[in-house]
Amino acid sequence: MSKLTGFLASLALSATVAAQDGGGPCATNDPTLYLLSPGASGSALVKRYAWGNTRELEVTARLRTAFTEPGTAVEGYSISVEHTESPFQLLEVTDGTNEISSRGFVRTEIVDRGPRRGFVSAAVVCDCSLPPIGDFPLVRARYHVDFGAETLPFLELAGRIEYKDGLQGSGQPVSNLLMVRGDPLVPCLQPLDVTIRLENPDFVRGDANLDGVLDISDAVRLLHSRFTGGATLRCDDAGDANDDGEIDISDPIHLLNYLFLGGPEPEEPFRACGPDPTGDALTCQAQSACPS
Repeated sequence: MSKLTGFLASLALSATVAAQDGGGPCATNDPTLYLLSPGASGSALVKRYAWGNTRELEVTARLRTAFTEPGTAVEGYSISVEHTESPFQLLEVTDGTNEISSRGFVRTEIVDRGPRRGFVSAAVVCDCSLPPIGDFPLVRARYHVDFGAETLPFLELAGRIEYKDGLQGSGQPVSNLLMVRGDPLVPCLQPLDVTIRLENPDFVRGDANLDGVLDISDAVRLLHSRFTGGATLRCDDAGDANDDGEIDISDPIHLLNYLFLGGPEPEEPFRACGPDPTGDALTCQAQSACPS
């Protein structure tokens, strides 16, 4: 029986193998399927986004092995990775290692129907195997982080991406298994718990050019951005001098009245750097020249 035939047969019989959902903590020498994202500490990730920025998350499904017995190596695998439906939306998955893709059978698929969402992947390393000791990327996934229609200045959501048996793509439900010496082996499974924080950078209201000084140049910047296209605002919140949730002619007028006619000062945050205390649709991609 070929490796491919044997591996696919084992998948059909995988329901008889004691599966391990959830997972962790995994010992250093345990064959381990884990999830890695830039900035993660162990199995936890805190990701911060500013309003207006592209909110995407990249995660790699990886395999870590440390076999010491001669002749022991991974000849193939199947993985089933599920994510919390909110706040994650799976955009794409790609095979993570050319070593497998160029020398064997690989099948990777997004699962986006039914109550469970995620991706499945299976591979057989034909006529060879992975090195017995190493850390290998299997699948790279890209997620959109969706906060819905909320417009509050601060939001925090929590979600989990985890290896969980039973996701079903075009074929049969898939279990998290390794093939070692022609037999299925259940690895240790390590999830990724993600805390997402959406927040605006600190700014001073009225400091439209973000130079840390409120003066006539800010009013001129606003006029150019609104009427001539000769300047852009990197923080609309800072340019919203009267805090009405819009950038228009009233903002430079408000600034000029304050600077030269004794008019009312801009709304907070004004006397010191801070976040926007009011919810609106304006965004801020850059932070003012705030003292550290």
